[in-house]
Amino acid sequence: MSTLTTLKSTLDAMTDALTLHPEAARQKVEASCALVGASTVSSPLGNHLLTFDQSAPLGDGHGPTPGDALLAALGACQAQVYRFWSEKLGIAFDDLRVDVWGDIDVRRLFGADEQVRPGFAGVEIEIQVTGPESAARYEELRRTVDEHCPMLDVVANPVPVTTSIHSA
Repeated sequence: MSTLTTLKSTLDAMTDALTLHPEAARQKVEASCALVGASTVSSPLGNHLLTFDQSAPLGDGHGPTPGDALLAALGACQAQVYRFWSEKLGIAFDDLRVDVWGDIDVRRLFGADEQVRPGFAGVEIEIQVTGPESAARYEELRRTVDEHCPMLDVVANPVPVTTSIHSA
């Protein structure tokens, strides 16, 4: 049995199980981030240790910036959702690459202009796909992925956020 056939079977089984038991779909995803240098942040996630940083002169460049990581997470999520939904819809492709760009004005970050938005003003996603399907089928896949991608939803739509601070 091929890997993709196994993936299709797994996806179908997960869809069936979550339809029967929607409570099993609710998950809490966590990240703990510790400042371990001037701007170096360490974040253990499962069996992985991620390091984020800034370039000199703000940091030592030990890892991607949080903005770079956010765009990479969005691109990775898109790529995975393309794979999942290509299997579910029976849309074949040979190669897929996701490129993500974000426009950001950092003046607010540094207190130079309180009128500009502190985050990305816009994000662009470009999908490069090759394969045997028609352009219309790949457009159907793109629309479906955009409707189902969790990280795209987080970036594109307001998400309630609550912050608190605890001091000792």
